[in-house]
Amino acid sequence: MSTNGSGGFLIGLICGGAIGGVLGVLFAPRAGAATRRLLARSADGARLQAMDLYDQAVEAVDDATDAGVKAFDKAAGVARNANPRDSRADA
Repeated sequence: MSTNGSGGFLIGLICGGAIGGVLGVLFAPRAGAATRRLLARSADGARLQAMDLYDQAVEAVDDATDAGVKAFDKAAGVARNANPRDSRADA
């Protein structure tokens, strides 16, 4: 996921679609049993979307963590090389 805010848009789009779907089903002229079936299907769809979004978030956090570890390791290496008083080889 990019860092330009598209993740927030995606979350808003999914939530808005789910809310719109539920409201549409609630206000549609259907029998109670049919409405409950549609609500159950909508809930299942929302659950699947939430699971997908969670998986994407986990992947994004893992990627960011990996990038942070690499940046830290690189900075630590630069700092070690820049410190002339670090004479571990002499010890």
